[in-house]
Amino acid sequence: MDYSASRRSTLAIAMKPQLPPVPGARRRAIGPVLSTLLAATLVACGGGGADGVSGSFEPAFGLAERQVVEGLAFPPTVPGLGAVTLPDIFPNLGGGGTAVAPDGNGRFFTADKNGVVWSFDITDRSTSIGTPFLDISAKVDSDGEAGLLGLAFDPSGGTNGPLYASYVAANPLRSVVSRFSRSAGNPLVADPASEVVLFERPRTQRIHCGGMVAFGPDGLLYASFGDDTQFNEAQNLAVHHGKILRMTRDGAPAPGNPFAGQAGDAPFVYALGFRNVWRFSFDRTTGVLWAGDVGESSVEEIDIVIAGRNYGWPHYEGTQELSNPQGLPFDMFEPPVHTYPHSAGKSVIGGYVYRGAQYPSLKGKYIFADFVAKRMLGLTWDAATQTVVSVDELATGINFPVTFAEDDSGELYISAGGQLLAIQASDPAGEPTIPNLLSETGIFADLATLATVPGLIPYDVVSPLWSDGAAKDRWIALPGLEQIQFDPVGNWIFPDGSVFVKHFEIELSNSTVARLETRVLWSDRGAWQGVTYRWNEAGTDAELLTGPETRALEVFDASQPGGVLSFDWQFPSPAQCLQCHTDSGGRVLGINTPQINSSYDYGSVIDNQLRAWNHIELFTSDIGPADNPDFATYVDPADPLAPLGDRARSYLAANCAHCHNEQSLFPVMDLRGSIPQDQMNVVDVDPNFDPFGVLDPKRIKRFNKDESVLWLRMQTLTPGIRMPPLSSQRVDSVGLEAVGGWADAGAPE
Repeated sequence: MDYSASRRSTLAIAMKPQLPPVPGARRRAIGPVLSTLLAATLVACGGGGADGVSGSFEPAFGLAERQVVEGLAFPPTVPGLGAVTLPDIFPNLGGGGTAVAPDGNGRFFTADKNGVVWSFDITDRSTSIGTPFLDISAKVDSDGEAGLLGLAFDPSGGTNGPLYASYVAANPLRSVVSRFSRSAGNPLVADPASEVVLFERPRTQRIHCGGMVAFGPDGLLYASFGDDTQFNEAQNLAVHHGKILRMTRDGAPAPGNPFAGQAGDAPFVYALGFRNVWRFSFDRTTGVLWAGDVGESSVEEIDIVIAGRNYGWPHYEGTQELSNPQGLPFDMFEPPVHTYPHSAGKSVIGGYVYRGAQYPSLKGKYIFADFVAKRMLGLTWDAATQTVVSVDELATGINFPVTFAEDDSGELYISAGGQLLAIQASDPAGEPTIPNLLSETGIFADLATLATVPGLIPYDVVSPLWSDGAAKDRWIALPGLEQIQFDPVGNWIFPDGSVFVKHFEIELSNSTVARLETRVLWSDRGAWQGVTYRWNEAGTDAELLTGPETRALEVFDASQPGGVLSFDWQFPSPAQCLQCHTDSGGRVLGINTPQINSSYDYGSVIDNQLRAWNHIELFTSDIGPADNPDFATYVDPADPLAPLGDRARSYLAANCAHCHNEQSLFPVMDLRGSIPQDQMNVVDVDPNFDPFGVLDPKRIKRFNKDESVLWLRMQTLTPGIRMPPLSSQRVDSVGLEAVGGWADAGAPE
């Protein structure tokens, strides 16, 4: 099914007087059968108007007028950017190192360029030189820009996990990525003889080496390599020069890499067209990969790196044409997020997006430096509009900054002039105040009835995200009279300061209804944040959670012995909220054209939600009639009258596409509803992973759901295999029936 070619259901609007909406009214979108009946009623009535003239009747709108929302505690007030200082908090520590990596257990490991790794406890401010951890100086060539250049620890390794290192070796000159094991009896010592070489390639020069290694949120190892001054090889997929690679812990090309099956190093390549990415990092909240690419003659650049994209070197340096004999257009390549000329600096040092708790004014800024200009800057990025909001100078006169480091809690450091300096701002300690109780948020005028304050707009979606059988109510609040940028098929763009509320409750086996949680998601200066409020057992108020929690539930389930199912409801942490509300998924998962293009019972009026929202000017421009054939729409996966392919595609789009799309960390499949079926990379395609031992497995196998690995992963609860992997302890029978039936029917389009 291609949702870009709309399959419209009949617009249903009840003939009722136009009345103001009831604040906080908890209503449901009406089903497709009722929608059709209501539309037929309008036709049967002849469309009579208020003046008695046939055909002149204008049905009432579900929303009469827009009301400004006041008194919300979101986004929380954030102080302005204060002075940034770089105190030497380890005054006795010798050497900041060319690379610094945490191991997840409160220790930093620093690399000397000559091949020695040291470790120290970051809570011990009196520490001196540190503890020798690994010495591979006999193998390392440290002339020029060569040396021991990158360190990373496997985030799942625990207290004794291995070290991954990137270095330049001599005789012959080559780039190496290796794994070293720690001593079984002493995790503060690694054995040089334990080296397992994962990736090794020849070099011609000791400059443009790259050298960063890091684990991504997908659990895979990423490594950067410069162009070795062989400029055009940055465009040659067969070699590693000028690339960011992605591999498994054992050094194999990562499953899902965009150039799998091509010759040479292509199966390793994640992205290409770089000159010399010395440092890259992953935003620990969003998973976005940021990189600083060192320029040649005139420009330094900052990139957001996306799988399969080409960043243009050497045809373009930043946005400027450089060596381009074929006249390739700039729009063939992924543009940089930010560039600056060599009058402002000549060697960018890529950094990190600040996600610590101590300095709210730095939150969400990508902090980077320039080695030659001795400056540190903070870039604020608006992911919704894909624009730079600001670039602030944070510090100057830094003694040759070399690399950044991020500790386990998200606080940042910079290695400069042989010192490891903390990055601090003159903010009050602690995060902006988020209310501890739901009753203090300003969202609800009456918690007992869940009546919201005026201006919050209730809505529902056509194809709901599976939430272990819970019923959900949803509201949106825009700041002031700000508006949404509408898209007829894809994600909408919401103004900064938008707030989204979702309430969960579930019917228990004793026929009572338990209030479980209310989630709040909001945008703030280009960054997104989500929190969860857990309701007390009495259902009178809900308390803010700072981490994940569970609640034991018993619900009615006819498939279980005795009709009762016991399971643990999972409350997400703030970080887990953003694992589903991804950038590639548009952050706001349920508000887009195919989900909102449906009828809704506003209490006094039933109206199409797009029509109602357009009437109160919620969009930046008039979108016209809601029955526009170019407007995409999903179907309810539980609707037995809807085409089977539409039901399955709607379910996958709503439940899976926020992670599985071409711009995500998992681009191996594209499950968005707007993608033609032959471009999904799903039907009769071999899976990367088959944990079931199927004889002839496919992701979706035509006429055989039992050999369809996607469907099999939906119906298991085994950790590491279960899909979705987060916040679900029950199998969705509706989704299974829709997707399994689609497979058994031959995956009709």
